[in-house]
Amino acid sequence: MDLGHELRDAEEHAAVTAALEQLPADHPARVAYQDHADTITLTHLVADRPELVEALKEAYLKSFGRLLRSAGHFRP
Repeated sequence: MDLGHELRDAEEHAAVTAALEQLPADHPARVAYQDHADTITLTHLVADRPELVEALKEAYLKSFGRLLRSAGHFRP
């Protein structure tokens, strides 16, 4: 089982949800999201929508940055 939902912080979850709301309910990316796919996997499922790929990548990178800062391993 993918742990995508468990690994997302609240801000990433909100950003991913907002991006995917632009798609029909039966779109493979929305289905995968409901099945707990991670954010990077979702980018492959919306490859035909560069604005969504960018939004998902940005959500992931911001979340990763927050994780690093909160762990004390990264100082911007």
